[in-house]
Amino acid sequence: MRQNQETMQREVDSALLQIQWEREALIQREHRVQLYVARQKTNIPAAAGQSLDESINVLLATRKLGIVEEEHIMPRHNENAKDNDYGVIVEEDDIESDEDRLQSELD
Repeated sequence: MRQNQETMQREVDSALLQIQWEREALIQREHRVQLYVARQKTNIPAAAGQSLDESINVLLATRKLGIVEEEHIMPRHNENAKDNDYGVIVEEDDIESDEDRLQSELD
């Protein structure tokens, strides 16, 4: 009877040791999964941001090319007109009329 109890205790100890090893393996696996998720949470927005930046740069470059082509095709309204990289042409008359309107609002 005593021998049966000792055998049973060894089997229980062995089973408990096996469970402990499995628990440690699961904890390590859980940490790897959490690390993967954390990396994905930062990589996905970073990749999306980079893609957005690239798209915007392509659109702006395309827009600038379109402006250059328009300038060669369409003459300016006024030689004194100022333009910018966005294709907006500002006439001197526009500036003066805006200044007059602002001055009248201040008075």
